[in-house]
Amino acid sequence: MDGIALILLDALLILVLLGLAWATLESRDPRRGVVLFIAFGLVLALVWARLAAPDVALAEAAIGAGLSGALLLAALRDEPEAGHDPSEPEPATPAKRRLPGLTNWALGLLCLGLGLVVTWAFVDALSGADPERLAGQVWPGSGRAG
Repeated sequence: MDGIALILLDALLILVLLGLAWATLESRDPRRGVVLFIAFGLVLALVWARLAAPDVALAEAAIGAGLSGALLLAALRDEPEAGHDPSEPEPATPAKRRLPGLTNWALGLLCLGLGLVVTWAFVDALSGADPERLAGQVWPGSGRAG
């Protein structure tokens, strides 16, 4: 993979990470904030993997996004809605604060761009792979020794 593609991947990872961090902190709905926190942890695991720290990436994905996210969602499951009396009926149309349309589009485009760059990098890495050498790595004795 050439240097420009790696710079593009790094820039997209930074922008998506900052966008998710901002959206997580600005979220008024606790459940939405927890889901954004989980997404933030998964993107941060990708950043650690890009920085050649697979042990930290796995720990971030397992603990930061997985375990912490599951615990926060379990804690919110039994939490009543803020300012809601359980004896009162649910309102017909709950008023929810949404991010401005431009922010939703920007985050969506950043995620789409990140997905395209990662897909392109994956296809590029597979197209340059030598099947004989890969077979020797998977099954010793098959293929030629590299």
